[in-house]
Amino acid sequence: MFEKIVILTIFIGAFFCSASFGLNYPENGPYEEYYSDGSLKFEGYFKNGLEDGIFKNYSLEGWLVSERTYEKGRSFGLQKEYYPNGKLNLEWTVNDLGLEGSFKTYSQEGVLVREEIYRENVLKEVRSYAGQGKVLFSQKVEAGIRLDHRYRKDGTIERVFLYHDDEKGEHCTEKYFRKSGKLSSETYSLNGEKYKRHNYDGLGNLMASIPSKNGKTHGHVQNFHSNGKVSRDANYVEGSAQGEAIVYDEYGNVRERSLYKDSMLIWAKYYTPEGDLMREYIPSKGNIYK
Repeated sequence: MFEKIVILTIFIGAFFCSASFGLNYPENGPYEEYYSDGSLKFEGYFKNGLEDGIFKNYSLEGWLVSERTYEKGRSFGLQKEYYPNGKLNLEWTVNDLGLEGSFKTYSQEGVLVREEIYRENVLKEVRSYAGQGKVLFSQKVEAGIRLDHRYRKDGTIERVFLYHDDEKGEHCTEKYFRKSGKLSSETYSLNGEKYKRHNYDGLGNLMASIPSKNGKTHGHVQNFHSNGKVSRDANYVEGSAQGEAIVYDEYGNVRERSLYKDSMLIWAKYYTPEGDLMREYIPSKGNIYK
């Protein structure tokens, strides 16, 4: 998506950088060109036979279509496009290297809806706006790392995606946030396949670390107390609980041990905070008290 945006915008920029409006232009002085009905089409200024300064293009109906800034016959400086109602449509700046700074797109009501940031003709950031200057989406690319931000209409951050490549492929970290700004979850993926998720409580404390494979829970799963202590350890294979699971209290004491096979409980043992066995549970026999 980002690469397509680059190609499209550079094409637009290049199209707007044409020079020499007509053959009958002066060596020096003002220049005007007219439609067949006599209405003004272009006006500008030539210096030493080349466009210099601001050139204005008008529609056949008489409204201002564009303003191009030239220096020695080439586009240089601020460039503008307009809607038929007179509101600004596009605004960008060109220098010797190409596009530089902000390439802005406005709605017909004059509201900024999109902004592309260039450095030396290379697209560095894209921003979409939700009105009143509030950013709805932004995307940055720097040194092979792409960072996407999505915002709610009230301006609070909703999600952040970070992409980067290495010898293993494309890595992606997805972060989702509550309206309070606290982190809600993190998901990690490689080449489009998610392999781990972290869930957080309303205060931003880690609640669970869940590995996955082929869309199913797979590996060592951990849950946590709000104080950061592990509350449960368990193992999963392709979505099924397998082997021993251990439950801890907030002080790190073992309170329960249980054994699973294909998510079926085989047995469970319950302990006091001091570590003494209180009872056992076997599905076929029920509770066994000690």
